[in-house]
Amino acid sequence: MSETSRLEEWRRMWPLPLTAMLGVAASGTLPYSTGVFMEALTREFGWTKAQFTSAMTCQLILLLILLPLVGRATDRFGARRVALVGLLPAFAGTVSMGLADGEIWQWWLLHVIQSAGVALIVPPVWITAVAGRFNTSRGLALAITLAGIGAGTALWPILAATYIELFGWRLAYGALALSWAVPLLPLTLIFFHDASERSVIRRRYVEAPPPVRQTMLSPVFLLLAIAAGFFTIATYAMMVHLVPILREKGLSMTTAAWIAGVTGLFSIIGRIGTGVLLDSLPTKPFGVAAFLLPAAAAALLGMSAGSVSMLLAGAALLGLAMGAESDIVAFIAARRFAHAIFGTLFSVIQTITAVTALGGAMLAGFLFDMGGSYGLFLTAVVPLSFIGGFCILLLPGARPVPAEAGTVAAKGAVAAE
Repeated sequence: MSETSRLEEWRRMWPLPLTAMLGVAASGTLPYSTGVFMEALTREFGWTKAQFTSAMTCQLILLLILLPLVGRATDRFGARRVALVGLLPAFAGTVSMGLADGEIWQWWLLHVIQSAGVALIVPPVWITAVAGRFNTSRGLALAITLAGIGAGTALWPILAATYIELFGWRLAYGALALSWAVPLLPLTLIFFHDASERSVIRRRYVEAPPPVRQTMLSPVFLLLAIAAGFFTIATYAMMVHLVPILREKGLSMTTAAWIAGVTGLFSIIGRIGTGVLLDSLPTKPFGVAAFLLPAAAAALLGMSAGSVSMLLAGAALLGLAMGAESDIVAFIAARRFAHAIFGTLFSVIQTITAVTALGGAMLAGFLFDMGGSYGLFLTAVVPLSFIGGFCILLLPGARPVPAEAGTVAAKGAVAAE
């Protein structure tokens, strides 16, 4: 893989991952800004915070059902078509949140409507197109695409707070939707193209796609899904409980919040850095090392005895791990799975990690209640992390991809693993 070929890919297709990054950020508009809207709505309607957040359960359940279906539609009709069909419903669903009237059942219904629309622009849709078109610089392209998660996390709360102050919470939902819809629609129309929209290979796969069920039962898929699941249990739980963990070590709320913010910064560094390294280093050894980072982070957090420098190092390692994992999983999946079923398979993996993320947060709370501190949970992170790394180590060696498959089936999959 020469530097010349990498530069050539970026020269021809640089707007694609940037468009996909904005699309990924748009898909998280509501989750990333919910906390900002909470105070305004609970005050106006007299809801408890539990009532306000209860609608997110309906939203999550629906997304878990729709994600694999959307992945299959992406494989069948192409990422471009799915994204273009989904932009208007996603926009309308977000705007409709401003119609809340104080009835809990209606609040739940609005979340269901919004989720149904946003389901068509979830990250696997955008990732599928990028993975299919980039080859020699796929790692960096996927990293930039997935940086939309970090961008959304940072941007949407700030914009939501600004819009609520300027327009009130009802119009703020519409203003948020316009903030991504205005640039994203023309960018998608002009630059967002799936690699195989018009290809002979695409037509061949549409007529006789690779067997999804057989692939999902393959060692590669099972090991990758298990690795991602165990990794997410550890990292998401640490992220959710990070401020309480830091407070338990004797830090003030301000210092704890500041250190938690460092985690977000290092997740961006980890994501982009991982993308660059994946294009240059052997995938499996690098992946194993990255999947062991949560164990190191947990060790530093557990043994810090209140040392700010150790806690800061632990938070930084956690951020690096969170940034690296999604890049590695997407990169390996793009290399190992036929592009014709990539959307389906990656959506299933995303569904699994969503479930394990919630399970991890609950596990951390349970272990805290049982032991009276976070020590037991931080100890449990170590074996969880090692299981994930071991699954990456056990991944079978890559086999050559047929020459006629071209970039659609991840040309050159043997290299580096």
